[in-house]
Amino acid sequence: EIKPVEYLVPGVISRGSVTMWAGAPGVAKTYLSLAMAIAVASGGEFLGRRCRQCKTLVVDYENPAHEVRSRIDLLTKEVLVPDLHIWGIFQEQQPPRIGSPTLLSIAHDEQPLIIFDPFRNTHGCDENSSSEMAGVLEQLVYMKSRGAAVIFLHHIAKSEGSVSRGSSAIDGAVDVSLLQTMDPESGLIELKTTKNRFGEPYKICIRPDFTEGTFEITDSPEFTKRTAESEKLLQIIIQNQGLSQNALWKQSKMMKARCVSLLKQGNGTLWREEKQGSSLRYFPLVLKTQNNSENNRTGQGVGSCSTVLSLKGENREQLPLDPAGCSENRSGKANCASRIQEVI
Repeated sequence: EIKPVEYLVPGVISRGSVTMWAGAPGVAKTYLSLAMAIAVASGGEFLGRRCRQCKTLVVDYENPAHEVRSRIDLLTKEVLVPDLHIWGIFQEQQPPRIGSPTLLSIAHDEQPLIIFDPFRNTHGCDENSSSEMAGVLEQLVYMKSRGAAVIFLHHIAKSEGSVSRGSSAIDGAVDVSLLQTMDPESGLIELKTTKNRFGEPYKICIRPDFTEGTFEITDSPEFTKRTAESEKLLQIIIQNQGLSQNALWKQSKMMKARCVSLLKQGNGTLWREEKQGSSLRYFPLVLKTQNNSENNRTGQGVGSCSTVLSLKGENREQLPLDPAGCSENRSGKANCASRIQEVI
């Protein structure tokens, strides 16, 4: 049985996909992608879209610890997000490059959202070589085939109209390509898809407030229409639990393709989809809270084998990493450290 697409950010980011998030230097790609990481890790909202909660790993090859912490504290209002994990250059065990067995193991065991920032530091290859880039992107495809959602932040070329830097093999290999720009006068951010294999075109205008750590959506016809249509479907599902896809479509009075697309995007975030016989039926979603015992653990890694930056200053615990998939009762910290050196 082939499973349907499972969106983490409805209509944009899904499990089993590779996304390139490109933009010029200084347009706040790292900041906005971190806001997405927090939303997915907590099951919160990102730019008006309810995210499916899952473990999230940000592999940061560039930013110092104090900058990462200040941004996280601002974006989370210093509230603990147990399923958000940071692996940065400021830690004793350096983040591995793309192709590491450790990353493949994490992708397989946890099926997380993994964000690489920036792409140029994840490999030692020539970005203008199609053959070398094909090899790098192949490793990301291996990770997505294990159930991870992979995003890498990339720069665009200086030429006008560029959507990425380097070989065209990079854009050709990804499932979703996001382009972020910032107007130098108004400071408004535009985020749009230039490629989306699994969903509809996406374009949104954002007003950032870097002092408060907020990203406000400016009014746009596309966003307003999508929000209203999703709310309409949700109300139908609440009032008529268990309706089939066809019955929902008829009640909504939308174009069928549009209705089906919205139902796929909202599955797991606004409602839940169940297959009964040959038909799909829809039910209201009961969202998990962040107050249960499972989510109240601090300083945890991705599974039991990841180095993390804890999100509370008083508990910055670092866990050992075993590239072969260590368990808590297998080997000690020294043994794990020696094994990671073999991989790196």
